[in-house]
Amino acid sequence: MNIGNTISHYVHNYASSASTVSATEKALNAYKDNSKNVSSKNTDTVEISPDGYEMQSKADKMTATSGQDKLGITQGENPNSYVIHFDNIALAHRAVERGYITVNGQDIQLSDEVKKKILETSQKAFEASEKATMQYAMQHNSIVARQQAEAWGEESKRMSRAMSVMSKIASGGKVSEADRKFLAEYNPEMYAMAISAEMMSGRQEKQEEKHLSEIREESKEQIPTEDYAKELGELKHEYTEATLEVSFDNGNAVVGEVGTNTFNY
Repeated sequence: MNIGNTISHYVHNYASSASTVSATEKALNAYKDNSKNVSSKNTDTVEISPDGYEMQSKADKMTATSGQDKLGITQGENPNSYVIHFDNIALAHRAVERGYITVNGQDIQLSDEVKKKILETSQKAFEASEKATMQYAMQHNSIVARQQAEAWGEESKRMSRAMSVMSKIASGGKVSEADRKFLAEYNPEMYAMAISAEMMSGRQEKQEEKHLSEIREESKEQIPTEDYAKELGELKHEYTEATLEVSFDNGNAVVGEVGTNTFNY
């Protein structure tokens, strides 16, 4: 058997198959594997006070719409005041085109000045959200790139070691049991080829089954030390929306300030 041709043939096949898996896919798979380690069995319970139930009841009764569009609504500082949330720029534009919004069943007309402020503020909110999204994407990609580089670096070292061990075994060189175990765990096909060549060369009398039985213990190969799944999970995506304050005085609607609300998700 020509050992050099055997190894060269394997390397060619390995490279062909490995090229079909992108670095991004490897990083994603690693991320998914790490995510599986996060336990979801523990759940938190929260006791709600009577005041909490009352607030929830009020929240259920609050409504804000613009035509068929459903707008966000939260309680304002005063009992009869509310904050209307335009979740995106499209909702704001459609509300301005209609010229009114409906809060708790009552139509509220929007003045030209309020319309102008809503359009200007929603545009600024949109631009702020776009900028935050770009920053989030850059942070996310940076973490994935580091994970990818580490994964490829580890794989490169493991492959180099495997090829060296395979060559030594096949040529009858001295190989430690730790190296044999590594090769068998890393790639059983490479291990079988090396053992076959070793046995055919007449330099080794040990049977393959004996070696296979010796490598069934848990692998001690080094794994990446950084917790990329946790780091990705801690990233904050900032979003900004336009808001409008509305209150009711003796049943009469009063339109207040136009502002913004920023939150993370």
